[in-house]
Amino acid sequence: MELNGLTVVYYYSYASLLAGMYLPRDDRRSHYCTESAELIRKIRSSSYGADQTIGEILNESESICRAMTSAGANATQSPTPTVTGTLRTPTPTPSRTPHRTPTPTPAALGS
Repeated sequence: MELNGLTVVYYYSYASLLAGMYLPRDDRRSHYCTESAELIRKIRSSSYGADQTIGEILNESESICRAMTSAGANATQSPTPTVTGTLRTPTPTPSRTPHRTPTPTPAALGS
């Protein structure tokens, strides 16, 4: 579809969705940030690239991809054991027992 006033919302929404669904280790989704970046470049180079609201939306999509494609986001971490020694049964947290406050009756108010 041609990028115009009727389709620009579709294009920046699609770029945002691609950025949000990016997964580096998934065969189908590992290229989503690349596709998102291509769409963002097309929108920015059009007359809609000067629109402040659209620009903010595109900035967020770029920020998502930057964060997801950084070295830290792609690092594989091995789980580390967190329990040492013997296992204990957790101590239950005491809860408050609700109590009822008596409602005064008209007879009790008159005395």
